[in-house]
Amino acid sequence: MLDRAQARKLVFDTLRDELSIEPLLEIIEADELDLLPGADSVRLMRAVAELETQLDMQFDDERIREATTIGDIVDFVVGGEPTR
Repeated sequence: MLDRAQARKLVFDTLRDELSIEPLLEIIEADELDLLPGADSVRLMRAVAELETQLDMQFDDERIREATTIGDIVDFVVGGEPTR
């Protein structure tokens, strides 16, 4: 299981990759997902799916739909349930 700092880094890196966010652009946990550069529902779901794959975890679909900030996604990573 990752601690919050490790989870934050993983989420930030994954969002940067999936949304093509430039490395110099600062992102923080309070940032709203739908306002991130390059964000749309498909790309955000791909980022979540990538996190699930990397961590071998499954996040609750209802909670994912209710997520509004990067911090919400970090919460999923910290509290996610293993798929096996």
